[in-house]
Amino acid sequence: MVNAVAPQVQIVSDRSYLQSADPKHNAYNQKGFNLLPAVVLENPNLKQMVGEFIYGFVEEFVGEAAAPKITGMLIDLPIEEIKAYLYDYGRLYVKVGEAIGLLQQLQAQGVPQQAQ
Repeated sequence: MVNAVAPQVQIVSDRSYLQSADPKHNAYNQKGFNLLPAVVLENPNLKQMVGEFIYGFVEEFVGEAAAPKITGMLIDLPIEEIKAYLYDYGRLYVKVGEAIGLLQQLQAQGVPQQAQ
C-alpha cells in the first residue's frame, strides 16, 4: 500500500460557477447527458466509460497526481450519484470537493491509501 498525499485544492464555496455561461461547462453537461442511457449497472464498461469522460475535468480540479484516485472514487459511487454528476458540471465539482475532503480526513486519521 502506498500512502497517497491528499491534494491541497481550493474548492470555493461560492456557487457562482453554476451560473457560468462557460461553453466548456455547457459542453460537459450536454456530453454527460448523452451518456446517461448507457449508465446502467448492466453495462460492463460503465466505470471505464464514466472514468474516461470525467478524468480530464477531475485532473483540472486536482492535478495530475490526484486525478486517478479521485476519479476512481467517483466511479465507485452509487449509480444515481454518477448520473447526477454526469450531466451537471457543478455537481461534479462538488463531488470532487467531497472526495478531496474524505481523502484529507482519512490521511489525518492515518488510514493508509491504496495506490490507484
